[in-house]
Amino acid sequence: MEKQRTRLTVLGGTFILILTGTALLNMLILNRSYAFFTFSAGNSVKWWLALHMGSVLSQMTIPLTFLLAGYFWANKRVSVGTAAASWLRGWSLLLLSLVIVFVGFKTLSMNAILESLFPLTRGVSTVFSGMIVCLVTQPLLVRWIQRTNIRFLTLVLGSLWLVSLFWNHFRQDANDPINILLMVALFMIGMLLSRSGWWQKRSLWQLVAIGGAALLTMWASLGVMGKISFFLYGNYDVMDTFTKPFSVLMVVAAIAVTVFVGRLIQQSEGRMLVVALTMANLVSQAPTLSAFISDTIQNKWPGFLHFLLTSAIFAGVLAVALLGLIWGTQPVWTRVAGRLDQQWHLTTVAEYARIPTRLNTWGRAVFSQHWHQLVAVAVFYVTAFVSFLSMTRDGLVGDGLLSKREPVLPYLLLKDQKMIVLTTLMLIAACVVLHVITTRFWVSFLLVEVSYSIWTIANRMKIGLRNESVLPADLHELKSLPELFAMVGTAKIVLMILAILLAIGAIVFLEIRLPRPLQAKWPARIGLIVLAGLILASPIHVNQKGSYANAFNRAFGNAADFVTPINGVQTHGPLLQFTNSLDVQLMDEPDDYSAERVAAIVQKYAAQAKQINKTRTANIKDQTVIFNLSESFVDPKRFPDTHIDGQDPIPNVRKLMKQTTSGYMMSAGYGGGTANMEYESFSGFIMSGFTHYLVPFTQVVTRSGRAPGFADDFPSGTAIHPYTGSFYNRPQAYRKMGIKTFKYLGSQYKIIDQSKIQNSPYLSDNTAYANALQQINQVGGGQFMNLVTMQNHMPYDASFYPDNPFQDTVSGAALSNDAITSSYATYTYGTYETDKAVKKFIDEIDKIKKPITLVFYGDHYPAIIDNDYVLKDPVRMHATDFFIYSNKASRAHNTKLKKTHYSGTNDFIPMVLEHLNAKVSPYEALLTDVDHDLPALSMPAGTKTDADGNTENVVQGVTNKGKLVTVDKLTKKQKQLLADYQMIQYDITSGKQYSLKGNTFMKNPGGK
Repeated sequence: MEKQRTRLTVLGGTFILILTGTALLNMLILNRSYAFFTFSAGNSVKWWLALHMGSVLSQMTIPLTFLLAGYFWANKRVSVGTAAASWLRGWSLLLLSLVIVFVGFKTLSMNAILESLFPLTRGVSTVFSGMIVCLVTQPLLVRWIQRTNIRFLTLVLGSLWLVSLFWNHFRQDANDPINILLMVALFMIGMLLSRSGWWQKRSLWQLVAIGGAALLTMWASLGVMGKISFFLYGNYDVMDTFTKPFSVLMVVAAIAVTVFVGRLIQQSEGRMLVVALTMANLVSQAPTLSAFISDTIQNKWPGFLHFLLTSAIFAGVLAVALLGLIWGTQPVWTRVAGRLDQQWHLTTVAEYARIPTRLNTWGRAVFSQHWHQLVAVAVFYVTAFVSFLSMTRDGLVGDGLLSKREPVLPYLLLKDQKMIVLTTLMLIAACVVLHVITTRFWVSFLLVEVSYSIWTIANRMKIGLRNESVLPADLHELKSLPELFAMVGTAKIVLMILAILLAIGAIVFLEIRLPRPLQAKWPARIGLIVLAGLILASPIHVNQKGSYANAFNRAFGNAADFVTPINGVQTHGPLLQFTNSLDVQLMDEPDDYSAERVAAIVQKYAAQAKQINKTRTANIKDQTVIFNLSESFVDPKRFPDTHIDGQDPIPNVRKLMKQTTSGYMMSAGYGGGTANMEYESFSGFIMSGFTHYLVPFTQVVTRSGRAPGFADDFPSGTAIHPYTGSFYNRPQAYRKMGIKTFKYLGSQYKIIDQSKIQNSPYLSDNTAYANALQQINQVGGGQFMNLVTMQNHMPYDASFYPDNPFQDTVSGAALSNDAITSSYATYTYGTYETDKAVKKFIDEIDKIKKPITLVFYGDHYPAIIDNDYVLKDPVRMHATDFFIYSNKASRAHNTKLKKTHYSGTNDFIPMVLEHLNAKVSPYEALLTDVDHDLPALSMPAGTKTDADGNTENVVQGVTNKGKLVTVDKLTKKQKQLLADYQMIQYDITSGKQYSLKGNTFMKNPGGK
C-alpha cells in the first residue's frame, strides 16, 4: 500500500512537471504570442538560442502524444464512446477556461466563444482534432493491423512518411489540418511499437541513447541551419528546418521516449498521460489563454526573464489544475463513455456504415421532443432579423458620413450577424424567465414575440416621424398616452389592438391543444433563470469599461453608438440601441478635474465678469426676456434644390433679421430634438459636450444636485407650450432650472384664445403669442419666459391646409415625389402663418411700456427632404434662423450686434446680455468668451474612436463664415477656453459641483 502511494506521488509529480513544461513551451512557442522568437538587435543570443532549443522539446510533444496514444490503445478495440467522451472533456475544458478568464480577467471575444463551442470545426488545436480522429478510427486500425503483415505495414507507413516530408518541403506546421493524416500515421506507428520485437528488446539505456542522440542532433542543426539561413537569406527563418514536429529526427526521438515510458507505467496511467498532454495542448492553444498571455502577462512584465518566470508559474498552476481536473473527473468521463457506448457502440465497418441511419433516428427523436423550443428559437431569430431590416427607411444602412452607406440585406447577412444573435439571445432569455415563472411555454413565447414586435413597430414609426429610435427618455412620454395615440393614428392603434387580441387567442388555443408545461426540476429551473437573468441584466453596466457587461457585449461587437443614433439602431437593432442607452456616462472626467482646478476657473472668470461689467449698465432682473422656440422654423427658401414662385412666405421675419441682431443658429438636431435646444438655451451648455447622445431634461437635469439656468437671473420664470406638457419630462426639468410656472394643455393654468389654422390638429402660433402677452401683462417687473410653439410640428399633411396658396407654387429636385412636394408646400404655408403671427406679436409688445426682448429661433429643420442633403451639407441643414428683438420701450431697441452670422443655441444667454448691455455673472462671462472667441459649438458632435473601438463625441463648431471646424484646428488660446468651458460643464452636470459652492459663480450682480 505504501509503495503504491509512493508510486502515485512520484507519478503525479512527474506528470505535473511534464505538463508544466508542455504548457509553458506551447504558450511560448506554438502560440508565437511573444516578442522574443524573432531575433533582433538587443536580444540576448543565449536566451534566444535557449528559446529555440525549448522549441524542439515543445514540438516533440506533438508526435509523442500520438505515439503514446497508439502504444496504449493498441490491443483492444474501443467504441466511439471513448472518442465522444474525449471530445466532451475537451469541450468542457475550453468552456471552463473561457469562464475562468472571463470571470477572472473580464476578457472575452467572439473568436474565443466560437472556438470554445466548436473546437473541431474552428481548428483550435490540430492535436486535439487529430486525437479525436485517431480514437474514432481506432477499431478499424486495430482490425487492419491484426490482419496485415507488420513488416509490410511498417514499410508502407515509412514510405508514406517520406513522401509527406518531401511533399511538405520540410515546412510542416503542427496546426495545419492536413497533418491530421500524419497524426493518424503516428498513432498507427505507436500501435506497431507495442508489437515490435526490435524496439521492445532495446534496454532503457539504449532508448535514452537513441532519443538523446536524435535530440542533440536537432539542437546542433539549429546552429548549422541558422548560419546557412543567415548566409543565404539574411535572416533565421529556416533554422528550424530539421526540428519540425514531423521531421525524421523528431519522430525517432519521440519513438524512443514512447517505448521508454511504455516500460515504466501501466496502460491506464499511460492513457491518462495522453489525455493530459492532449488537454494541455488544447488549453495552451485556446484563444482565451492566448489573449491572457498577450494582453496580461506580456504587457505587465515586458522583460524576457520576467515574462518567462511569470509564464512558468502560470504554466505550473495550469498543470496542477489540469491534472487534478483530469484525475478527479475520470470516473465521470468513464460513465459518460459507457452511456455513449450503449447507444453508439461502433467497432466494425458495418456498424460505422449505419451512422447516417442512427443520426437520422436520433435527430427525429430530438426534434419530436423539442420541436416547440426549436421553432421558438427560429422565430425569435427571424423576428430579430426583421426588426433590424425595418430600421432603415431607404434600404441602406450607415450614416454616409462616419460610415459608408450600403444595402441593408447583405450587410445584415454578412456583417451584422453577431448583433442579431445577441438580440435573439435576449429574446430567448426573456422567454426562459417567463417560462420558469409561468410554467406555460406558449404564454411565454407569444408574450415575448408580440411585445418585441410592437416594440419594433414603435421604433419604426418614430424613425419615420423623427428619424430616431425609441430611447429610455421617451418612457416619460407614456404619461401622455392620449397625445401619443393621436400622433400614431386611430387606424394603427386599431391594428395593434387586433394583433394583441389575435395573440391572446393563439395563446389560449395552443395552451389547450398543444400544451408544453415546464418539466425541468427545481435545480435546473434555478440554473436557467440565473443564466437568463444574467443575459437580461447585461445592459445595466454595458457602457462601463472594465465591467463584465461591457466585456460580454463587446464580444458580440455591441459598442454603444450614441453619436449617430440612426446608424446605431440600424446596426444594433431597436432592442440593443435602447438597452445601450440605459446606462449612459454623461461625460468623461477631465484629467485635471479637481476642486482646485475648478476654483481657479471660477476666480478667473469672476475677474473677467468685473471687467465686462465696468461698461454694462442694465440689470437683467428689470428686463422681460422671451426665448421663443418656433417649432421647426426655417426659411423655406433656404431648403436646398427647392424653389417657391410668387410671394415670399416670411417677409416680416426677413425684414426683422436685417434690422436687429440676427443670424443662423446651429442646431444639434435634424427633424427632432426640440427639448435639447431648450436645454442648450437655458443652461449655456452644448449637447456635443456630453459623451453620448442623450436627452438632458430626462438624463441630466433630474440627476444633478442643482441645475442652474438663465431663468435664475430673473424674479420669475414661466414656460408656455400650447400642447401637452409632459413630453421630455418638462415639468420637472423646468422647475429645477428656475421656471416655476408652466402653462400647457391640461395644466392648472388655462391656455387662452385657443385657435387652429384651417384643419391643422395643432394650436396656432397666434394662440401661443396671446398667452405670452397675457403673461407679460400679469407680471409687473422683469421676468423670463420660455415660449415653445407647436403650429409647425410634423407631420405636414396636405389635409391640414386645404386652402394653401403654396400648394402649386413649389418645385425643385429635392421635391422628388408628390408626397414630399405636398409636405413642403404644407410646411411653407405654416411658416407663412408664423410670419404673420410674429409681426402681430411684435406690434403688440411695441405698445407695452416696459422693456421686452424676444429671442426668436427655429429649433431644427423639419425632416421633409432626403437625408442625403444633411450628409452633403451638414452646416446648411443644421442652421436655422434667429433674431433678437427689443421693443420700443427698451434701450436696446435699435441694437444690432456684429459677428452673429453663425451662433450656437448655447450663445443666446451671452448674446442677450450683450444685446441689452446687461451685467453678467462669472459663468456668463465664460459664456461671453465662448460666444466671442470660439466657433458656434451647438453643431452635432463629431466622433473619435479609441483603441478599444469605443466611439465618443468630439466637439466641433462653425465659424462666422460658415466653415465646419474640429477641436484640433483651434488655436492654443481657444483650446484653453474650450477646456475651461468643458470643465465647468462636467462639474455641474456630472461632477461634484465645486463651482456652485458659495453661489458666486452663477450670481449675476444685475439679477434678482
